[in-house]
Amino acid sequence: MKKDKFILTIGAPEWRLPMFINLSKSGYDVFVITDNDNQIHENIINLNLDKNLFGFFPDKKLFKHYNKGVCILDRRLFVWLLQTKIIKSVYLWGLGLGNNKLVNKIRYYLAKKSLGVITYMPFGQQFEDKNAGYIVNSIFNTPKYLWENSNKLLFIGSLKKRKRLDLLFHALKLAKEDGYEFILEIIGDGPEKSNLIALSIELNINNNVNFHGHISKAITKHEIIKGCSLSISLGQAGLSILESMSFGLPFLTAKSAISGGEIENIIDNYNGYLLEDYKNPTLIAFKLIQIKNDNSLEHISRNAFNYYSNFANGELMVTRFKKIVG
Repeated sequence: MKKDKFILTIGAPEWRLPMFINLSKSGYDVFVITDNDNQIHENIINLNLDKNLFGFFPDKKLFKHYNKGVCILDRRLFVWLLQTKIIKSVYLWGLGLGNNKLVNKIRYYLAKKSLGVITYMPFGQQFEDKNAGYIVNSIFNTPKYLWENSNKLLFIGSLKKRKRLDLLFHALKLAKEDGYEFILEIIGDGPEKSNLIALSIELNINNNVNFHGHISKAITKHEIIKGCSLSISLGQAGLSILESMSFGLPFLTAKSAISGGEIENIIDNYNGYLLEDYKNPTLIAFKLIQIKNDNSLEHISRNAFNYYSNFANGELMVTRFKKIVG
């Protein structure tokens, strides 16, 4: 007798784990490929696999007793999906456009052969003969309104070059010279941290930037976020968009920012702000000052909070997911 459905994914970061646990309690067997023997959660099945040159190769026998499943569309599973018949009975999750044309072609080829696709962007129209569904890529966060009208700004995320915090630092310097002294609270860690600390000293804004490192404890994070008025990530706009909105913080990024679809949640001048160009520190500084002087900022913060609470929270993501797959 066949089981109903499964999910196969790679890794279970802390921001995604609640979703997997929720789905595991709704009839899904959740398989997570990991590189260690540590049990992720009692409801999750660990697959301790070594990755070779062509990616991961889970045992196909594990999945032949299921009616259908969901597989993360990660390039480390491309070869496995190409050589197994399982592709015909799975939804591919996470389909999206990248900059690599070859990778995009493989994604679309696999999508055409699959049972359906689940995307973070409204690409369903490209697969008219498929079961295509769009879900908001969100996080499980208890909404807590922490916004205050202040000069405090927030950055949440890894400290990597593509985030372009260097440009934001230069913008803070220009704003300071113009009489607007912003304080940037940075929650996150990464390879660029030492370079960014050095840059803040060089630009004489080291007293305007606070590096808090990675924080997973909610209460500690709330203490830092409380009193911030705006969240920013210029070069990349990911899960921090909805995390910020869950605290009532409007989000500022660029229309050209790297995004897996999360940027679709920003409605310019309604729950956030979209820059035409993020590579010009003068324009960034001008935008920060403009937002600071905007009398509607509190209204926009309420819109951001209500948007997450009513349309884009983690529970709704799971509900939509289950509606697509069944």
